[in-house]
Amino acid sequence: MFIETHVSYLQMQHWILFDLHLCYLSVGSPCKTQCKMQTQAARFCMKEYSRMPGTVTQLMADLNWQPLQTRRKIARVTMFYKMVNRLVDIDLQNYFVKTNKQTRGHNQKYQTMRWKVAAWRHSFFPTTVKEWNELPLSAVNCNSLESFKSAVKGHYQTKSNN
Repeated sequence: MFIETHVSYLQMQHWILFDLHLCYLSVGSPCKTQCKMQTQAARFCMKEYSRMPGTVTQLMADLNWQPLQTRRKIARVTMFYKMVNRLVDIDLQNYFVKTNKQTRGHNQKYQTMRWKVAAWRHSFFPTTVKEWNELPLSAVNCNSLESFKSAVKGHYQTKSNN
């Protein structure tokens, strides 16, 4: 009982310190320091400091924590969903152009943006359009934000298991 309570207390501390401050600081590609902090937090919460291969992956699975990179993808496509469904005051037509062709997937795809500067490639717009276009039809056609979030989490969960 004490161990379970201690682990949940440590997880709560992780959420307060790590998630709120670091997870949402940068929207681009994950920083090595932030990923390293997440692995250190998993080791600390479970009191497992072994350097065996796969230890951190197993710890994160036991704690039911998603990798930082996956959580950022979910945050980006969720913001895009809000833009598409006018849940935020950002006019989508000023930034994105819908495609006329449908080859696979859903019919709400947007044109991928071209870039001349490598830094632009990792910014919100080109990254999110690519991720949005890869989502399944069941996720894109969700009627509520909560159902969209659960569909996207399920999509990335099955994608990471394959």
